[in-house]
Amino acid sequence: PWTVHTKDLTIGPWDCAGLTPAKCCQLIQEDMPNPDDIGNFLACFVEEPVGSEKNPEKDDRAITVVDADIVIVRAPIAH
Repeated sequence: PWTVHTKDLTIGPWDCAGLTPAKCCQLIQEDMPNPDDIGNFLACFVEEPVGSEKNPEKDDRAITVVDADIVIVRAPIAH
């Protein structure tokens, strides 16, 4: 939970359909402008799809899927 002034808040999900990544980030940050009780702010990180112009496929990296215990649960995919 996101705890602000000792109250646990449920955050998200946000409907970003039709928004650019920047506009979606703005929506999220406007919805949750205050830090939590330990000083964390919500931040955005836009990850371009693999194979796109800004994130071309590379032979020297792999993507893995992990569970909550950081155990790989699917075979790595070369990207």
